[in-house]
Amino acid sequence: MNRTRTLVLFATLLAGCAAAPPDPAMLDGVIARWQAVWNDGDQAALVALYHPDNELRRAYQSDEQARGQIEAEFKKLRDTWGSITSYERGVYIERTGRYVVKLTYDKKGMVPATFGLAKCGDAWLVVGFNIDGQGEPELQE
Repeated sequence: MNRTRTLVLFATLLAGCAAAPPDPAMLDGVIARWQAVWNDGDQAALVALYHPDNELRRAYQSDEQARGQIEAEFKKLRDTWGSITSYERGVYIERTGRYVVKLTYDKKGMVPATFGLAKCGDAWLVVGFNIDGQGEPELQE
């Protein structure tokens, strides 16, 4: 019985650690790298910012047809919206585990975005994101 309680307590402590938001400075580093590779049009470097468990990264790396579709969609977004000229970190939404980030594109202007991060080794990587302000319920909070 004591072993079960200890395991439950340990699991609870681990869950609390996993749910803690990354330090905002870590987010700033990821967003600055995102901005640089987005502006360079370097799709492979952009995908490298995704956590290995991210579905988009897995599809990009393992499925040639999916990779072509992903590249076409990002090119379309980049051509339509332009370069990211600045960003501003907003609030952390605990319920969704994402930060709100205001991205400013040179052709589109300011667009609300969200980024969720997870640690992978020594780096923080993107696990979930929305860079076009569409359909994210956490932006309503």
